[in-house]
Amino acid sequence: MATTIPRWEWRSFGRRLGEAETRLAALTPGGVQESDEIHLLSGVGDNVRARDALMDIKVLQAVNSDGLAMD
Repeated sequence: MATTIPRWEWRSFGRRLGEAETRLAALTPGGVQESDEIHLLSGVGDNVRARDALMDIKVLQAVNSDGLAMD
């Protein structure tokens, strides 16, 4: 069985990202990797993603005062 390596994953959502938007737009893409994903979502915070013959099990660890996930 493969070894599990925990990692952090950060995402930002919004219409405007301020200075980050300008910096990201100035970068030259290094390559494109396309993949198909299947997401299995539950109403209690634990989710599964299958992509490229790998499965990520995402377990909700904590939420902030606004109810946003901090996993």
